[in-house]
This record gives sequence, structure tokens and C-alpha cells, in this order.
Amino acid sequence: MRYRGKEPLPSGDTARYYNCTTGLYCICNLVGYHSNKSRASLTMPSIDCRTVAYTYPHARKPALMDFSVSCSGASVYAVLGPNGGGKSTFLQMCAGLLKPDSGTIEVSERPAFLPQQERIAFAFSVLEYVLFGRAPHIPFLHVPTSSDEERVLSALSALGIEHLAKKRITELSGGELQLVRFARILVQESSIYLLDEPTDMLDPAHSVQIAKLLAREKEQGRLILMATHDLMFAQECADYIIMIKNGILQCCSNSGACLTEDRLSLLFDVPMKQRSTFLPAVF
Repeated sequence: MRYRGKEPLPSGDTARYYNCTTGLYCICNLVGYHSNKSRASLTMPSIDCRTVAYTYPHARKPALMDFSVSCSGASVYAVLGPNGGGKSTFLQMCAGLLKPDSGTIEVSERPAFLPQQERIAFAFSVLEYVLFGRAPHIPFLHVPTSSDEERVLSALSALGIEHLAKKRITELSGGELQLVRFARILVQESSIYLLDEPTDMLDPAHSVQIAKLLAREKEQGRLILMATHDLMFAQECADYIIMIKNGILQCCSNSGACLTEDRLSLLFDVPMKQRSTFLPAVF
């Protein structure tokens, strides 16, 4: 996929599902795109942004300015920055939800996108909701098969929430819903994950579980791009760090080079000190 400034986005983009306001719209949008790619076909995933600029309608300042960054291979990239710095805008552009005013974005494959927020219109069961993630692999006007359901149950089991399969998503806690949304990412079987605050509302045990799953998915050849405010989580999971402030790229390098007291202090405009703290034993 290639997104160029002033060009329309590709039609039928699965990622549009995440901004839907009604269940019917999300179903129609998902059915509109399908792919026969399998795990075996996963090859060198990549994202390449070149001099990208974007300003939201009626905004006085650009959300991204002259933004250039390349991500590739089986790696985890953590996107760090203050609130309103451009992290979510960057991920939405990679997902195809926003088109740049100028510059280009090249993405090797349709990504699986976990947005920071999502409006859910209908009381789907957890099983039904996660099955939407299988849409890229279901032929046009077909319905999910038993194999699709097995993949969904496997993803729920990997997250320890298989007991929620028949529960309505409107009855879930915030943390439970976040895990269910992550399960939907897993069943899409894309080679690129775009995750906006993946540990939001999760307790330490489930944050560790997500960290383990990210490590597993990376071993299977996936490129993972995640925006987070959890510096500990970023330090433990990320191979590379992308720092964004006021829409401008501040740093893109390995974790050791970016996660320093000086760089973090400049990024967040507050003195940062590295201190010992309580960590789950797995870390």
C-alpha cells in the first residue's frame, strides 16, 4: 500500500472498521476487503514514511511535520511522546485512516490496527466481535467457517479469556474489552501490527501477558509498531524507539540510545531519573 499526499485512500480498507459508528457499517466495510495471504506468506514487513506532513481540519498547527521514518523486519518499535505529540496520527496514517497532506507512506501489507478508542454500536458476543478480524480471509459474501472460529478461540485462549466467548462485549470491563480487542488483532494474521496504547486499562499480570505475546509474534516475523506512555513496558518490549514531539521526529534508534534521562527529560519537559522500582518477576 502506498499513501501519497492529496491522493484518495484505497477503497475497502479493513482499517476503516475501527472508526465505524454502527455495526452494519463495520460489517459491510470488513466484507469489502479480503486476502488469501497466510502465515506462510509473511515476508519482510515494512513501513516507510517520507517527509510526511499532516494538519487536521481547522487546526492551527500541523500534527506531523516533515516526518520521515522507516521500520522493517521482525521488530518491535515503541512510539513515545507527550499527549498530542503526533503518535496516534502517525499510526492512523500507517493504517490508511488519514492521508498525508504531503509526502508518502509505503506499507508492505494491510496492517492490523488497534485504535486507542473505539465506539461499539451493538452488543455482539465476544466470539462474534473477534470473528470480524477474520474478514480479510473470508471470501466475498461468505460466512466464517469452523476453522475461523477455531482461530478465534485459540486467540482468546492465548489471552486467558476463552471463558468470555459467549459474553456480550457491552458487559465487559475496560480491561477485558482491551484483551478482546487484542484478540481481534491476532486473528487477522497480518504481518504488521499497529497498536495504540495496547496496555491501556490492563493490570500488571495482563500487561506481562501482552508483552509475551508481542515477543511471540515478533519471533513469527511480524513488525509491531506501538504507541505507549508506559516507559517500563517500552523498555522491556521494544527493539527500537521512535520519539515524537509537536509533530516532529526527535529520535529513532535502538532502545539504549533513546531511553536516556536526557532524551526523556527533553521529550516530556520534566526531569526524568532512572530508579529501581517494583517489576513483575518475568521482567
